[in-house]
Amino acid sequence: DPALHSSSCIRRCVAARCARLCPSFSPPSLSWYLHPLLCSYRPAAMAGRPPLRDLSGLPIVGPFADNWEIAKRFEAGEGDLLIDTYPKSGTTWVSEIVDLILHNGDTKTTQRGAIFERVPFVEFAVPGMPTGTEILETMKPPRVIKSHLPVHLVPNSFWEKKCKVIYVARNPKDVLVSYYHFYHMAVVHPDPGTFDEFLQNFIKGTVSYGPWSDHVKDWWKQRHQRNLLYLFYEDMLE
Repeated sequence: DPALHSSSCIRRCVAARCARLCPSFSPPSLSWYLHPLLCSYRPAAMAGRPPLRDLSGLPIVGPFADNWEIAKRFEAGEGDLLIDTYPKSGTTWVSEIVDLILHNGDTKTTQRGAIFERVPFVEFAVPGMPTGTEILETMKPPRVIKSHLPVHLVPNSFWEKKCKVIYVARNPKDVLVSYYHFYHMAVVHPDPGTFDEFLQNFIKGTVSYGPWSDHVKDWWKQRHQRNLLYLFYEDMLE
């Protein structure tokens, strides 16, 4: 149902959840909620969606692949913090928590800009919008930075500067459902087809960012690094 994917529906759902979690919170505008990938959503755009591209064996949306040579050379700064997840695994939730911690729990600070402005998405690139690295270049370290990259593709500067990293893993069944709806909204992705078709693509790892299992497993192997905190979405709910 296209109505379920409308910005007004998204706004009502997110506002209701925010009100339950924090009654004093009052976001200023719809842009606070929406990921930039959703901003171009139009029902008519469901036809003719672009295919995913290959990035060193990783399926990814085309504009991200086009911008990769710039994104991979991003220079992290000392004190920067990277939040990395497989898509739809609580990235925005953790970003808001970290942002609040860094601002002593003052909820008014979350109204200074949309989440993708406060916690830029390092590999993000969509025509007509600033790239993640362009937004980051306007900010001084320490910065909180988002990514969905597998561990072997994270820009080297994060490791060279010994940046702190938070990784969040989530139950793949919940990731699958959320990702399916996100695919419907974010038209830079291919048409997801039916849920059963998307399920098969998810299992095969042909969705954007590849197999869920490889992503969480390869990051898990790095969990003993002193600067890496490996979290589980379900533990955070408790």
